[in-house]
Amino acid sequence: MKRFLTYILLLLPLAAMAQTHELVFDTVSSQQRVEMRQVATFSYKLPKHFSLGLEEELRSVVYSPSDGAFFSKSYTSIDLGYKLHSHQSLRTGYEYGLKLNVGYTLKFDAKDLADNRAKGLEGNLLAAECIQHRPFASLTGSIEMGNWKLSLKETYRINFRTDSVKVVDKWNPEIVVNEKNPCLMELKSKVKLDYSLPGKPMKLFCFGEATATLNEQTCPWKDKEGEPFYGGQYLRSAKASVGMRWKIDKHNALSLSYLYYFKQDRDINITGRNSSKRQNVELTWEQTHTHAIVLEYELGY
Repeated sequence: MKRFLTYILLLLPLAAMAQTHELVFDTVSSQQRVEMRQVATFSYKLPKHFSLGLEEELRSVVYSPSDGAFFSKSYTSIDLGYKLHSHQSLRTGYEYGLKLNVGYTLKFDAKDLADNRAKGLEGNLLAAECIQHRPFASLTGSIEMGNWKLSLKETYRINFRTDSVKVVDKWNPEIVVNEKNPCLMELKSKVKLDYSLPGKPMKLFCFGEATATLNEQTCPWKDKEGEPFYGGQYLRSAKASVGMRWKIDKHNALSLSYLYYFKQDRDINITGRNSSKRQNVELTWEQTHTHAIVLEYELGY
């Protein structure tokens, strides 16, 4: 009898939790965009197989059914590279390479800045809503076969969000939930194929890229079937691109390409406004399909 009463007492908090939290909706918000992207990169070879890189990328939406045209985002990156391996096979003539890069990217979201100004936010709170910090490390392996070059790049990065909101469980204060993951880890895989036109300073290229989450949080609250309202890892973005690169001279190059970019995010809001007795979880999958023209200028020494 004592065991039975103990089990009942242990199950009561779980039953109360199941009754006091609910998923209000689980919808998909989808939008189409056309963008123009300008990229400028600078690279400098250092002694002992090291290299330094700088990159600035600006993104402007030129067509969006809901928002029209606007300046969207900027990405400022710096990285240090080290050539781990470089070898040419005497038998086949193929060249093999392996390179490690570590760096940091500052992401600035101008659209979020404008939207939050319209909401009346200001000061540090306004800045926090539109900035993300992204340290990263990448490993690139490549093989050159005559005019062809095939490469695989694996990038591990961390997105430090400054707009994450912590929500305390009304019925169990020990449970604290982040609406946005403040430290999202991701793995980005990129496969690229280059073809150099014989006798001409031009190169054709195409690539595919996919980014998956590594540490997405699982909701502590469960539905009637005992499953979390949300959680688990998912494919966050996918890219496909084709383009052409023109080497102007020894130090300068221009690239023009078309990019298709699919991205999805879980937008989570935890509120109690829809019911005085429940702490609601509002979940929306935000999906964006982007078609972009990318113009890139490279300067290297």
